[in-house]
Amino acid sequence: MDQWYFERDGAPAGPVSFDELQRLAGSGVLSRDTRIWSEGMGDWVAAGSVERLWAGAPAAAPAVAFASGPAPAGPFAAAPAYAAPLATDLGLRTSSHGLALTSTVDVDKMVGDMRFVGIMTVIFGAFSCLGIITAIIGVPVIIMGLRLRESADQFERWARAGDEASLSAALERQGSYFRIQKIFLLIYLGFIALYVIGIMVFAGSMSSMMGR
Repeated sequence: MDQWYFERDGAPAGPVSFDELQRLAGSGVLSRDTRIWSEGMGDWVAAGSVERLWAGAPAAAPAVAFASGPAPAGPFAAAPAYAAPLATDLGLRTSSHGLALTSTVDVDKMVGDMRFVGIMTVIFGAFSCLGIITAIIGVPVIIMGLRLRESADQFERWARAGDEASLSAALERQGSYFRIQKIFLLIYLGFIALYVIGIMVFAGSMSSMMGR
């Protein structure tokens, strides 16, 4: 399989397969002016000179004429291992990376909001545990708040280091929070429905008694 290197922030990155290079081009990480190189090429070339790089389907090999010779000398002679795209590569905005785009998601603000809601949820659950009966509700509420806090921590780690495992863990814990929240909402709506039915039955009984 061909191994490719590409210029990123003034330094080489890679190696990646040609399919991965296509994905990076399609997501906007690579531009047509980005310099790329593969073994067998005489020198680094602009990505726009490689045919089918922006094609929809992955290509088995690029249609480009390679010049024989050793790897190019200079700062791009040795390339470090490829790192997963950071939050900025995916169009997200964080204060540490300074990408100020009004149409993007502010990861730092989202993490801060998640932590605040998580703390308030834990506090609410702790107060609910003061009663023997309400503790049945309080314990799951505390777990729900902790899951949201853990999700915020994992999102922040992903935004800072581009760790895809952290992103997966963040989404998993966020999903756990919403699942518990969904159960509580359904139970709450059920109690409201029973309350309304009880009021209607009571009002009907009182009307029948007054009509006699």
